[in-house]
Amino acid sequence: MIAAKKTIADGGTTVVTITCEEVGKFNYSVTTSVGSVIENGTLYNDETKTISWSKYIEIDGTYYQATAPFQFTVSKDAVSNEVSVKASQVKQFVEITSSNWAGTGVDNANLSGGIAYRGVAVGGTKELLTVEETGIYAINYAVFSTNTGADKQFDFSLYKNDASDDTNLIETFSVNHSVNYVLTTGTRTVENVVLQAGDKIIAKSGNTTCALDYIALAKFVVPATITSADANLATYVNGNYALDFTDVEGLKAYIVTGTDGGVATLQQVTKVPAGTGVILEGDVKTYEVPVIAAADAIEGNLLKAAIAETAAVEGDYVVAYKNEVRGFFPAEEELKIPAGKAYLHIDTEGGAPAFLPFAAETTGISATLVNSEVVNNEVYNLAGQRVAKPTKGLYIVGGRKVVVK
Repeated sequence: MIAAKKTIADGGTTVVTITCEEVGKFNYSVTTSVGSVIENGTLYNDETKTISWSKYIEIDGTYYQATAPFQFTVSKDAVSNEVSVKASQVKQFVEITSSNWAGTGVDNANLSGGIAYRGVAVGGTKELLTVEETGIYAINYAVFSTNTGADKQFDFSLYKNDASDDTNLIETFSVNHSVNYVLTTGTRTVENVVLQAGDKIIAKSGNTTCALDYIALAKFVVPATITSADANLATYVNGNYALDFTDVEGLKAYIVTGTDGGVATLQQVTKVPAGTGVILEGDVKTYEVPVIAAADAIEGNLLKAAIAETAAVEGDYVVAYKNEVRGFFPAEEELKIPAGKAYLHIDTEGGAPAFLPFAAETTGISATLVNSEVVNNEVYNLAGQRVAKPTKGLYIVGGRKVVVK
């Protein structure tokens, strides 16, 4: 603030005295919910500033998806704004404002980074990115038109390598000129796209009003759900795709490799071919499991895969949690095993076991104890009857469930 006053000096001249005061400054910060800093800064008194960020934010080699809108307006002292983000499957991300897409900038809070570009010639093409790693991807991108005229449309297309050859077409999207906001119908996802390292992703526009906001390559994922809070288990089969469970946080996959001694021995697996039955262990939620081009065949898996709904027959066992035991129990009469589930079939000619608990030699998911010594303790079977000389099977010893092998 500047204040001025006039005085008359002894010599009769006018003296102007100016008093200066520093203008107030205010601090602000924008961070992500995982702790990284998007921006710190200082504003003058009564000044405001709009901070924009991208839909996908890279932090230590991992892309995180940000919530929308992609802007904050700050104007107060020590403002601390937090952008909610979550880890995504994105492997590559390009803001079109940093690519070679030419034309006029379009500002809007609904845009990733706050701006998009329009203005490619009709029928013109632009190279958007070069694929870094061979794989199966979902391509996420946002395209819209800056022309608000109603009932007008043009095609926007994505190609691999050569836009003059339609065998390389990834997708053609009919853009309505009235669609101006990428958070609605302008946001696109093309799934199950096989890309090789070095492939070029090329855009082709049918109108100069076409605006492209961003493009991202994400691992193509499929959902896998665990619903039982008691067992924290589910069986799963994907009949279409090979899957990679390696980096799916909180989720493990197992096959069944044996049923000796009245227990089911499980072995953890990571890369699973299409059509393979597995047992999943994790918290109750839906997980995103990445699809991979192929996986080596898994030998010795006793699980059967219900690609389509399957009527259970005698000898079929399904995963369940009963009497505090997680294991395989006989399928109920007339049970229909749903498509996408796995089950166990055993020969019951010598007598059908009441159940097969999971052996914990190679897993951590069993409620039983394996290889515990049954010495100097009273041993009971699960019917509560005392057993003098236990053979292979599940018993109660000292109040604990023990598998005797």
